[in-house]
Amino acid sequence: MVEFIRADKSQKADMIDFITYVFSYHYEPHEFKKLVPKVYADTAEDDNVTHYMAMEDGRIKAVVSNRLMEEKVGAHTLKYGLIGAVSVHPYSKGKGYMKALMKMALDDAQRDGLDVMALGGQRQRYAYFGFERVGTSYQYTLNKNNIRHCLKDVDTTGVSFELINDPDAAELDKIKELYERRPAHGVRPRKELFHIMHNWASELRVIRKDGRMIGYVYSNMAELVLEDNALLPEVTKAWFEQVSSETLSLSIPMYEQAQCAFFTRICERMSILPVEMVCVLNWERMLQAMLEFRNRFCPLQDGEVEFQIEEEAFRIQVNGGNVCVQKISADGKTLPEYTHNEAELLFFGMQNMLIPKTEYKNWLPLPFCIDLPDTF
Repeated sequence: MVEFIRADKSQKADMIDFITYVFSYHYEPHEFKKLVPKVYADTAEDDNVTHYMAMEDGRIKAVVSNRLMEEKVGAHTLKYGLIGAVSVHPYSKGKGYMKALMKMALDDAQRDGLDVMALGGQRQRYAYFGFERVGTSYQYTLNKNNIRHCLKDVDTTGVSFELINDPDAAELDKIKELYERRPAHGVRPRKELFHIMHNWASELRVIRKDGRMIGYVYSNMAELVLEDNALLPEVTKAWFEQVSSETLSLSIPMYEQAQCAFFTRICERMSILPVEMVCVLNWERMLQAMLEFRNRFCPLQDGEVEFQIEEEAFRIQVNGGNVCVQKISADGKTLPEYTHNEAELLFFGMQNMLIPKTEYKNWLPLPFCIDLPDTF
């Protein structure tokens, strides 16, 4: 007999053992309590996580987890669902367990009013569930020669990096405060912050100058936040001197314009990459929030467009910097029609950077936001 259930807390230990076994069997040794502490550590705050399980004769045969978080995007707060730990027992593949659990997770997300779901994984596998690889981030690669030539006159005296390994470290309060200055940022509760900033065996370092904290860096500069971006030259050079002496690859969201401008000037290579696999659940809220947010750093041209996504029709109006997205009736209208996945690629994908649809003016691509520590 097969049951599809939402796990309770008494089943968490068995579930962690199961996903550890499946991932270790297929890939390499995994220890999820350490790899994803914000979800699986004994001290994790797990009230915002739902674990969906397929039970066959009382034994776990498949798991899908969904962690809820909020993202501040300009003036809007969006509700995200983050899918992870998708695992099926090697002897149970092909039985449709993952499909059933993903449907449960998506149905619950719709019911609970989430705006978007995100996950990492194979594109074609999750495209069946409405996910597409979207978002836009700039990837920069630097090496020691870039630093030697471009930053040769930069003085790094007094700059240092200090690992934070104490969940009660006072510096975490300053880290939270600095991060929340960003125009788009995840909501990171203070009691969960240490685990969030050590996800997937990442390291967290405080940056100091003459002993005073001036910022922090997550992992190998996967998230770099400074109190003043004028400090970028000395912090970057000091990083090569003290932490990473050969190469550095970092990803910067498109709205972090000061950082993008700096690394564009000195990098060896630059590329543009998508952010995450995404399934939009609330088109009206997502388009409104992301258009307003893009308008903050790329003023939108005036215009109006109507279109249809599956069974829903929408109108976007931009007038003098004011953005209005609303549902409309499609009765009697012949509108451009998009499937769910086509619309995700249109509005949040990168193809508009190369082949722009002129009816959407300079509005696209929209800057889908999620920082690496906040992903599952």
